[in-house]
Amino acid sequence: MADWLRDNARRSDCFADLHVSVARERALKWRKGRFDEQGVSLSTQISLRAVDALGREASAAAAGVSPEPAVLEGLLEKAKRALPYAGANPYRPAPSWLDYLGEPKNEKSKLDIVDPDWDLKIGAWPALARHCLGLLARRKGLKEVLAMELAAGIEENVYAASNGIVRRETGSAGSLSVELVAEKKGEIRVFGGGASSRRWSDLRRKAPAVLEKTARLTLGLAGARQPPLGRFPVVIDPWLGEEMLELLAPSFSADRVHKGFSPWKNRLGETVAGSPVSLIDDGRLKGGLGSARWDDEGFATGRQVLIDAGRLCGFLYDFASARKDGARTTGNAVCAGDGTPSPGTSNFYLAAGKSSPQSLIEETRRGVYLIALQGLHTVDLAAGHFSLGGSGFWIEGGELAYGIDRFSVSGNMFDLLKSIDAVGSDLEFNGSMAAPTVRVAHLDIGA
Repeated sequence: MADWLRDNARRSDCFADLHVSVARERALKWRKGRFDEQGVSLSTQISLRAVDALGREASAAAAGVSPEPAVLEGLLEKAKRALPYAGANPYRPAPSWLDYLGEPKNEKSKLDIVDPDWDLKIGAWPALARHCLGLLARRKGLKEVLAMELAAGIEENVYAASNGIVRRETGSAGSLSVELVAEKKGEIRVFGGGASSRRWSDLRRKAPAVLEKTARLTLGLAGARQPPLGRFPVVIDPWLGEEMLELLAPSFSADRVHKGFSPWKNRLGETVAGSPVSLIDDGRLKGGLGSARWDDEGFATGRQVLIDAGRLCGFLYDFASARKDGARTTGNAVCAGDGTPSPGTSNFYLAAGKSSPQSLIEETRRGVYLIALQGLHTVDLAAGHFSLGGSGFWIEGGELAYGIDRFSVSGNMFDLLKSIDAVGSDLEFNGSMAAPTVRVAHLDIGA
């Protein structure tokens, strides 16, 4: 493919690169009291990008086809036809093979992202599913297991460019998700949880704790009532913390910083969060669901500290945004479905602190343990203001007293970062983003 790209891109007087992804997936679902076993599905995605001398780029994509020369020719022609309509970008020249020199070695074995024990023929899956159902059946008060799913997949990715660079990567991943129903005094409560992992053994290890936590939260929310209103300390559950990190992650893209879509412009070196806060993106985290040796431009991935003890100290770069700042790419290029790269996260997490999660609750005399915010994805990161419906537990005397909902949580996402005064030690990845339990000094709790 690299030879084909080199020859055809040269004739077209442009740079071209190509992504090919082949994924095999399978799932076992429990719904309405029975298992539904899905066969192995095979999907192929191809995206091709062309970049001309003016830095204009355009791309084309196809699905369900093989990367045959006729297919690639069609994609290249489609991308070339779109180039005149794209905006010029002086920082988007084609990378040459010289730009890849001096990169660190990447050992596939150290990443531990492929597990040969994943059995796409289902194998031991029903036994694990029945074990999970048995654990839930022993939990008093649960009305129903609404749904449960085990899923796994193996994905092979190839990146090739007309400058001669070729990268190959294979990774496996699996997940467990569950939705539970509890009833108290005629009120129905539905709540879900889950976990993902590169390795089958890790998912089996995580399953009991994930099910126990999901059941505990579902039962605790049944019969929930409105909390006292006012300004209180708030302890944030790790599952909600992951969602909040997902909201914050794009603000660290150097491209968004350049365009003024991030609050961090011209603020490197400033204190932007509480001193217990360190945010890290690590593309080489062992066993990480976002780990890979290469990013989507073929550059080596790495570990980036973005906030260190509350101080803003870095951004995430792809090749073009790095050139604009006179920097080197951090290996964080992520391609959208159309094959256009921009900076994105790999394994993005809030570093663990020293406090146990239980101590964060015990040290809070009166406050809120927050497990969910409705509409979190609607928060505008440019300003950061939010007022969202919440659910969780009321803390009284350092203990979780009762379930609460039908209340609002108001504040500003960036003020929230500054107000974090304690971080728990319970960091565990259930996806490519992770956060331990954290405590915020105060948020406004309203009706």
